[in-house]
Amino acid sequence: MIQPMNRVHIVILCNTDENAVKEESCLNLLRDENVAGAILSPTRHRIENFTEISSLNMPVVTIDRHVNNLDVDNASLIMFRRPTR
Repeated sequence: MIQPMNRVHIVILCNTDENAVKEESCLNLLRDENVAGAILSPTRHRIENFTEISSLNMPVVTIDRHVNNLDVDNASLIMFRRPTR
C-alpha cells in the first residue's frame, strides 16, 4: 500500500505587472524561500535575456511566453478563431 506523504505546500503568488525590477525581486524571493519549483510568465521587456532562472536551482515551467535561450518546459495556449460566416 502506498502511504500518503505528509507534506505541507504553500503557494507564493508574485505579480510583477510587466516590471523587470519587480520580476527580479520576486525571483530573489523564490530563491530565498527555497521553493520546490516555479511556474513563471517572464516579462516581455527581458524575455530574451531571462537567464536568472538557471541560478535558482529548482524545476521551472514557463507559461504564456517561450524563452529561447532557456532549457525549461513551456506551456502555451494557441487560440484559433473560427471564421465568421
